[in-house]
Amino acid sequence: MASPSPGITFSATVRPATRMRTPAPPPVVEHVTEVEKKEGETFVTQRGGKIIQPIIPNDRPATHFATRHTLQSTLLLQKKKEMQSVQSQLEKKRLDFARRMEECREKQEELKAKQKQIRDRVTKFEKFLKENDAKRQRANAKAQAERKLREQKEQELYTLTQTLHTEQTKHNHTLHLIQKYQIYETYLQSVVDLLPPDYLDIPEPHINDILMRHKTLLETSQDLSKTVSDSTDEMERVQTILVELVKEKNDLILVYNSTLGTLQKRLDRLKQECAYLEQRLEERDNTGKERMRMLSETKLAINNIYDRVGLRPHQQTQHHHHDGGAPPQGTTHIMPQQPQQELVNIDNSAKALAERLHAIQDRVLDLQHIAQRAEQFLTQDRVEKAKRQAALAAESTSFKT
Repeated sequence: MASPSPGITFSATVRPATRMRTPAPPPVVEHVTEVEKKEGETFVTQRGGKIIQPIIPNDRPATHFATRHTLQSTLLLQKKKEMQSVQSQLEKKRLDFARRMEECREKQEELKAKQKQIRDRVTKFEKFLKENDAKRQRANAKAQAERKLREQKEQELYTLTQTLHTEQTKHNHTLHLIQKYQIYETYLQSVVDLLPPDYLDIPEPHINDILMRHKTLLETSQDLSKTVSDSTDEMERVQTILVELVKEKNDLILVYNSTLGTLQKRLDRLKQECAYLEQRLEERDNTGKERMRMLSETKLAINNIYDRVGLRPHQQTQHHHHDGGAPPQGTTHIMPQQPQQELVNIDNSAKALAERLHAIQDRVLDLQHIAQRAEQFLTQDRVEKAKRQAALAAESTSFKT
């Protein structure tokens, strides 16, 4: 039998009573088409072969097999009892695990609810802080605008105060002039009183022109004063509108800055999510490639083991059956490498791989049973040889005496 290639391990479920201790060469198996169930045969291989040389002689007493069967039954019952105990413990552990998992899920739900509450509170607090910042900025802008307006009004008040002081000075100077020239007015009035009644009827164009010019200048001065007052009011109104527009623009800039900050945070969060998703996608691709590689290696290993364990012994058995001889013990036969076309045409479906795995498992179990029976036969042969040698030694000792 060709030994399996290094690096390949077989995993099969073997009963404790049938576990082999040391490897031993299996007996020669002959290929037949039909197998009859005879009492002397104790094992039949997977491919319909039969054991040429019986492993256990037919002349063994039946009590030995009965005792062995009883021991095996007792061991089987003991193992079943142990299995039931282990199964009950496993069921208890499973229930305990399910209970703990349920508690963990409940705690996880509570933790999620608390985290959600904390997030809501944090969101509300951040919103409250943003609103306070916006209110503070609006209040600062309003206070700054009011401060500028107050400074402007104070400047206007100072200017008007200076103007009032100047006008009062002029008024005092005018009163002083009036008092100074009052005597001349009195003198002229007395002169006018002393003149005859028809004296002032004589036309004097230059005096009337002067009076008309004075009247015109007075009216023009009044119109200009009114225009200046109206312009000042209009300027104040326009200045107020300008302050309101600047305030509105500042508020709008604050709102836009807040919106821009929110959108920037959202952009950063989306970038992080995209990077995380790209990393997950790359990990999934790498995992898929690794799984495909492992799957291909597993399929190749299954096909290789199936060829070594299943097909090669079958071809070797047919070859030796046609030659009429058996292969020597310990000889390793090397099969020619299969062509590439045959490897490509191999069915690697799940059903075919499962069938091959079952065939490999059955073949390994058969080989283990054969090796165990051969080991038992060799052990019994050694015991019988030891008994015969002891009997011969006893006979030689009795003959000498």
